[in-house]
Amino acid sequence: MAAHDPRPQGKAPVHAPLTDRVNSEPPIINGMAASEAGYIGGVSFAVSLFIGAVVAFSTGFWIAAPILCVVVPFMVLWYSSLYLQEVKRNRPEGYYLHWMHFILVSHKLAKPKFLVHDGRMQLGCSYRMNSIKAEAKLSETK
Repeated sequence: MAAHDPRPQGKAPVHAPLTDRVNSEPPIINGMAASEAGYIGGVSFAVSLFIGAVVAFSTGFWIAAPILCVVVPFMVLWYSSLYLQEVKRNRPEGYYLHWMHFILVSHKLAKPKFLVHDGRMQLGCSYRMNSIKAEAKLSETK
């Protein structure tokens, strides 16, 4: 004899939605999001337009510019999506964006958005207050 099942018969069990990916962009090409594809496609289009213009002016073959502007961005998008797939694998959401920001901060090309190396937050008021306190301490020691 079968055990009594209190669920209504004929209905599928209800599963909880996966909420960890609710606010993330859906992947479109090998795990690459639409914004990433837009950035990479725009830069590769600009570079291929320059290269196509140089080829068109040097050879007189004017059709080279539009052909390069169409073919090169697709190739760059495909291979960069494969590279990003390796970079993103087994990493948390937005890992490589934080990694690139860290590289820019370490070369002093950007301001730190998160914790800076001495442990304080990089926020407008707290940063100003910490610098005022540091100046006050410095003037006391003189």
